[in-house]
Amino acid sequence: MDKKGQYYLVAILIIVAIFIGMISIQNIIKKEKSPSIDDLELELQLEKRATFDYISNNDLSDIETDNLLENFSKSFISKIDKQKDVVFIYGNKNDLNYNSYSTGKTTIFCEFDLGVENLTEKNNIGEFSGTGSVTGDSLVCYVDENQYNFYVSDLRNLYYLIRYEYSNEVYIISE
Repeated sequence: MDKKGQYYLVAILIIVAIFIGMISIQNIIKKEKSPSIDDLELELQLEKRATFDYISNNDLSDIETDNLLENFSKSFISKIDKQKDVVFIYGNKNDLNYNSYSTGKTTIFCEFDLGVENLTEKNNIGEFSGTGSVTGDSLVCYVDENQYNFYVSDLRNLYYLIRYEYSNEVYIISE
């Protein structure tokens, strides 16, 4: 009986076992990465929906609603890493408020009734806040020469703009 075939079979089984072992080890080693901009956008949408559900279910006053939206925006700004320009705009069209964080890399501005207001400023790092109003139903904001239009009603509104640079690419999410 020829045992040469058995040696080839054993050799192939050993090679297959080594190959499977290498694939298993490679799948176990994973690089940790920071949350993506898509995850951040999804989280913001869910939190925004939950916040407005809370406001409607608890019949909050205008002052309580403004305080809740201000706390919401400030807590997200403090939670987001400091490599992103972030702007939250909230309130109704007669009384809009904003909270923002600027990395100093760009200027984000909006056109209010009393003129153009810089919400973040190039070469100026830190947190900013302010107020404004609009006569019509639209608030126009600009990020890196890109225009963003937000429908503003008499009821409560909450909008955000986030600008993020990664690998020499610029990502902007807005609501």
